[in-house]
Amino acid sequence: MAKIRAPTGPRLPLNQATIRVRGRLIHYYHKGQLVAASWPRKRPEPPSEAAKEQREEFARLVRATKDVEATQQASARLLAEQSKYTWRDVISLAMMGKIADFTNYGEIVSQYNLDILGTQPGMIVIRTADSWIALPRANDDDVLQLVDGLPAWSTPPVGPIGPTGPTGATGPTGATGPTGATGAAGATGAAGAAGATGPTGPTGPTGATGPVGPTGATGPTGATGAAGTSYLGLPWNVNHLYCAAGGISTATLVASRLYAAPVYVPDNTIIKRIATFVVSAVAATEITMGIYSDNNGAPDTLLYTSPSFTTTTNLQKRENTTINIDLSNSWVWLAIYGNGAPNLRGLSQGPGSHNYIQGMPNALTGTQPDIGVFGTSTYVSGTLPSPFPAITSMQTFVPLVFIGP
Repeated sequence: MAKIRAPTGPRLPLNQATIRVRGRLIHYYHKGQLVAASWPRKRPEPPSEAAKEQREEFARLVRATKDVEATQQASARLLAEQSKYTWRDVISLAMMGKIADFTNYGEIVSQYNLDILGTQPGMIVIRTADSWIALPRANDDDVLQLVDGLPAWSTPPVGPIGPTGPTGATGPTGATGPTGATGAAGATGAAGAAGATGPTGPTGPTGATGPVGPTGATGPTGATGAAGTSYLGLPWNVNHLYCAAGGISTATLVASRLYAAPVYVPDNTIIKRIATFVVSAVAATEITMGIYSDNNGAPDTLLYTSPSFTTTTNLQKRENTTINIDLSNSWVWLAIYGNGAPNLRGLSQGPGSHNYIQGMPNALTGTQPDIGVFGTSTYVSGTLPSPFPAITSMQTFVPLVFIGP
């Protein structure tokens, strides 16, 4: 930090002995204390364009009241008689089309003229050598000071830090008592002699390893037994299509209801075809078919989905070009749903064997066994949900889906 040195000429008072470092700080004495503050001090910001326009408007009004003709001035003086106006007030109001007589005219005129300079709360009006100007408010805790003869806001300097008080005296340290004498160390006894190590006894001989017996011959592999056949009927014929068992009739689909009925696929069966039969078509409708796996007597995981088929015409809706799925020796569920209500060929009742395949409803109040199930799922063209939705048993109608090798 730079030090303050007294000048070599006539001695200056301490409050004038300063050190200035531009862009950094100023050191000076104030009331006997050394003060450091930022330097140079903040100057007032130049007026904004809006403030300049306000000042110019006010100045034009003042000039205009001085440049009126003599007859206009005389008329203004007559109007000002017996009123609170001056003749210049009358001229100013006439120029703005606001001449009127008010009991609080002085307050109105003063307020109007001041509002020309600005309306910011906390603003200060200052008279310069040429005109009146507005000094906008500053930040809280700023102070006014004269800069080049005019008031201006500045951040007050930080006052000096007061001197540190004296440190109290340290008390005396008590005397340390004498250390007692260390006693003499006792003598170390002599070490005894080490005894002799006894001899190691000899290792006994290892017994002979007996011979390994011969490996017996491998017996012959038995013949592979013949492939078994399932107990549930004949193999499927390539010239036939197969469906769930029962009496066949026709009935109407319910839109977005996913129907399914079970069928057993015998051994050595690759499914290549799937089909249904439309009895009565409906305009702007379609169906999608599929195959589900079985899980404890209910449809479960989706195994195959057909393309969508329009049901705007009658007869077969059939897919037999892209299926190649091995379902040998398994129960599967043949499913179908659509977006409308066409009339399809379906099961109307099950044969007696269905009493054993799907059973009767648990309450035993029905007169027919279950012939299928349905679940509710919003129809999406060419798509089936997986797994199968929650099921409801059916005893009256399930639309038929046929599959075949």
